[in-house]
Amino acid sequence: SVVADWLLDADKNAGVTAGRIDHLPQEDEFASQEYATLSESVMYQQRLAVFISVGVSVGASQTDFADEERTDPSFLQESIFADVKVTDSTRGQLSIGYGEDLTDYGSTNNAGSGGGAMTGSLTLETKLSMNLVQTIQYNRGQRAGFYADTEHYDQGSYTLGWEADQYSAAFSANYGKVTPVIETVPEFSRAAFSISGSIPMTSFMALNVSSTYSIMMNGDPPEGVEEAEWLNDYDTWT
Repeated sequence: SVVADWLLDADKNAGVTAGRIDHLPQEDEFASQEYATLSESVMYQQRLAVFISVGVSVGASQTDFADEERTDPSFLQESIFADVKVTDSTRGQLSIGYGEDLTDYGSTNNAGSGGGAMTGSLTLETKLSMNLVQTIQYNRGQRAGFYADTEHYDQGSYTLGWEADQYSAAFSANYGKVTPVIETVPEFSRAAFSISGSIPMTSFMALNVSSTYSIMMNGDPPEGVEEAEWLNDYDTWT
């Protein structure tokens, strides 16, 4: 990704970002999930007072699936946001917007496809001590899906991080619910718990370790669905 930032004045800021993500499955059975996503955004931010700044942003994304039978989704996102110093130790970020689904579904259009949805996020970051920080976050949005071309999601997370000198450690827990826009793919939820750490080995090298336990919970599958991963709940550890 590429990020450019301009300080227009002491209290005004503007930025532009552009990026690309490639998803390359390693097994043939997941070949339909191979895709590349391009994203672009622009933003403007102004500080109103020492404790608050507000801004607007516009972003777009386009996903190109390698499988020609899959629809290539594209989205446009407009948002307003604010960054507020709630207390001496807590900062909050709030974003509210509208995401437009610009995908051309053609003859594959199912009930609920296309259109748009309200999006938003809320983040509260609190410094508990000199070395300990907790972050509580909620996100709502839409994106390209693995099985459905477009899916809506709600996700909440909690992170507790510790850092001292060049050492760091973190624990995080998150829960998300995903609603595909087509009726042939069931809703599903995912909970995940992670721990991670970084240990300096030399002045220029560090050992990073992490472990994640996740639980996938499927909703009621549509009639006729036979895929095992949609019919059963399962958990993974990495």
